[in-house]
Amino acid sequence: MTRRKLGLGPAQIPEWHLVLEFENMAQMDQVFAEVSSRAKPVESFHLAVNSKVRNLIFSLYRDFPDPGRVRGQEQF
Repeated sequence: MTRRKLGLGPAQIPEWHLVLEFENMAQMDQVFAEVSSRAKPVESFHLAVNSKVRNLIFSLYRDFPDPGRVRGQEQF
């Protein structure tokens, strides 16, 4: 978790930045399956965090270039 300092940055980007990193997409899918159940005790944590969040923006990043990318055949 990081916080923007001195108001530096565009207004569209929130003050706080939280990064969740996973080993691979399978791990992310597994975590999402557990959290999306909304069963206890997850639901209590969800409510506690969700009630404090405002103006949330989501992004999904992955390593670049893709591991299976073939080089030398790109057409620009």
